[in-house]
Amino acid sequence: ADLEGHFVDGKFYLLDFARAMPPERPLLTIKKCALSRRLRPEFVKNYRKPLCPDAYSGFTDASYDEEISNATDHLLLTVIPAFAAEFSAIVANEGTTNVRITELLHSRGINMRHLGYIAALVKVDTETQVGWNGRRLLIIEMVARIIKLKLREALRRTLRRLKVPLEEPYRNLVVNLLNLIFSNTPESNNYWTKDLTKALSQKFSGCDFRVDGPLLLGLSLRQHCSRLYLGFAALRIPAHVSVATVPTPVLATSGKPSRNSVSPPVVYHNTPRSAPTSPCLAPSDPLASSRSANSGWVLLFKRVTQMMGLKFAHSLLAQITDNPDVVFDRARPFHDIELEEIGERVKHMQIVDMALGKVLLKQGQLQRASSPLGACEALRAAVATFESLLDSSPNNKAALLDCSTALTYLAAQLSYISQARGHDPSRDLAIKDTLDRAGHYLSRVCALDPHDPLTLCHLGRFHSRSDVPLAEDFFLRSLEEDSNYSPSILMYSSFLEQVKGDYISADRLLQRLKSTHFPSLLSSLREQLIAAVEVLTNARNYLQHIGLEEQPKIPLFVDLHQVETMFTTVKALLQKAFFESRCSLQKQDNLSNLPNRPVSMASTTPTNGNEVEKENIVSTTVKKIYKASAGSSTEGGVFSKSYRIPRMPSK
Repeated sequence: ADLEGHFVDGKFYLLDFARAMPPERPLLTIKKCALSRRLRPEFVKNYRKPLCPDAYSGFTDASYDEEISNATDHLLLTVIPAFAAEFSAIVANEGTTNVRITELLHSRGINMRHLGYIAALVKVDTETQVGWNGRRLLIIEMVARIIKLKLREALRRTLRRLKVPLEEPYRNLVVNLLNLIFSNTPESNNYWTKDLTKALSQKFSGCDFRVDGPLLLGLSLRQHCSRLYLGFAALRIPAHVSVATVPTPVLATSGKPSRNSVSPPVVYHNTPRSAPTSPCLAPSDPLASSRSANSGWVLLFKRVTQMMGLKFAHSLLAQITDNPDVVFDRARPFHDIELEEIGERVKHMQIVDMALGKVLLKQGQLQRASSPLGACEALRAAVATFESLLDSSPNNKAALLDCSTALTYLAAQLSYISQARGHDPSRDLAIKDTLDRAGHYLSRVCALDPHDPLTLCHLGRFHSRSDVPLAEDFFLRSLEEDSNYSPSILMYSSFLEQVKGDYISADRLLQRLKSTHFPSLLSSLREQLIAAVEVLTNARNYLQHIGLEEQPKIPLFVDLHQVETMFTTVKALLQKAFFESRCSLQKQDNLSNLPNRPVSMASTTPTNGNEVEKENIVSTTVKKIYKASAGSSTEGGVFSKSYRIPRMPSK
């Protein structure tokens, strides 16, 4: 597999994973395709036996080649037909704009190059028109990918010819090619009939793109792309739209799932709804509302602009939204001035998308009170980032969980905005769809690992407002998996207090958390404080060594005695912050002897400047840990969270 192993600084490193997956059976028409046509990791994981990545390379004997050939037959003759059989039902239930084709195929272990096989196997009824939307959706996806390849090829060719760093020639090229594709002219029809059809046949094998073939059944390729009906998922979302009540999922079995069940406890069936919002066409997206005979063009245009990173003027997008028939029936639908930007599409490691999504999610959480609309935009951007990551890695547990969390926060924030504007959020079906998507992602995480305590407690919190017995069952299953798992204890105690009103049990859980985790937390905090002293002392010595006249003030103590003093203060504050009884406990006469909520940090009046600095440090530390105690989606639990040590001041 061409992997490289290195041993550096006492650690082992592996590089070059490009050929870690085994290849498909090579095609005779493509030279050395075994180097590039690899099987998906999802397929390899679910296949009945291990496969060799060095097959068809000449490094191994023929027995490995035969195993790869059998695996390829299994993919083409079993996996793909099974997916094609259920694809029409998925489109009928989800709506054409709700279907994420890339994520669907990758989750089944199917490469996107097999779109042609799938489209040919999707059954349609020429009389009832059942199945046409599914087939046309696949055709639009294939056409969009061909247009993307042609645009990139034309841009590279123009760059080699001109060799000038000007943007205008490339803008003209992009607009002219889009006009050739989307206009209603004889030249456009001829381009579709010859160039696009030929490119599709070369790129996607397994189906016949001729008009009289079994795929198109008498209609031209252009007609199929324009006649896609977007349906209920493409309605315009009003300005006041926001979230509804939490939906109740459809249980896979009757009654409450068993706590010892190995199978996923709940299955979300996406039943047709009258006006849900689309995950790929966000509520703020002006292209998410078109319903016309040319609705297929809207989706194709949307897909091409996404793949190429093109940004058009809002006035043009509004025209396409309000009346796409007028726009796409013109001889020149687009003008150079309407193309605002030719963006770039950079492929990078999944950790980049994961980090960006977490930053946007945190930003949306922090802006909920100060800027509700800004929080909605940040949460939508977080959802889009996580879903982009899931396109390439559909079984990423952390991304699925964070995406569900972002959707849940988005639904709550939209509900708040809707109520503030005087609307009834319970009547907004778009909100219900947002929460359905959150539940769908949670159920996928549970399907990947039914025994993960973090997923189970998140499922419990998700159902806490709609199905209290089911929610409590998830919490109990989470604690059965790990009785000392801190997020489960914190979430369950909050559930007992706020939903069931069982304050005594909630307080007992918090006391249990104190006895099991508090000592290790304090030990870790002391070590981090000592490490901070060393960093800041070295920084001050370095600044003195280079002779900096105005040294920045070090906002921390500089000796171990002060560390111990501050550690004692932090310990006392942490005891209040972690294990204080909630305000609701004070209302209970029989619990009047429990400790009260901690006093605000701001209420303490420091005596001098040093005390102000110390108080700010303590306040920041306690706030971080106290916020984490309310629930964290980070694997490993709240108490494994490490706090960033301040960097050494730069010159």
